[in-house]
Amino acid sequence: MKKIIIVLVVLALVGGGGYFLLMKLKPNSNGGNGGARNVVNRPPQIFPDGVERELKSGGEPKAAVTEGIILGTAKPAPGSAPNYKLIQLAILNSKTKSEVKRVNLGADGSYFFSLVPGEYILSVVKGTGSSDQLPQTITVGPGETIEKNFRVR
Repeated sequence: MKKIIIVLVVLALVGGGGYFLLMKLKPNSNGGNGGARNVVNRPPQIFPDGVERELKSGGEPKAAVTEGIILGTAKPAPGSAPNYKLIQLAILNSKTKSEVKRVNLGADGSYFFSLVPGEYILSVVKGTGSSDQLPQTITVGPGETIEKNFRVR
């Protein structure tokens, strides 16, 4: 009987220790071992807006730069009745004149751009409409909201 009890105690200790070792070596949610943090150094990436940003471990950009907002509403020019949904606006880099973003006006003529701080040109995309008030150079700062309303035909 003593031998059976000793064998059971040894098995319990070995089994419990084995469980502990298995838990220490079990991969955690981020693929690491037993709670050890996996640190991955990734080089900064350059995004379409021309700004270099570091990436989080999941691959999305870190919020290193607070973006600014350019928004507004287009109203019909006198004597016109534009179909707002067909009109497109573009944001261009003011230095390179390359397109950064493009949006269609909403049914009510509204638009919205979220951009990294910088100097941009707001313009109507050729062939979709026109405005005597655009193109226009706009400088947006971090966390700043700029409202630009204009008339279109």
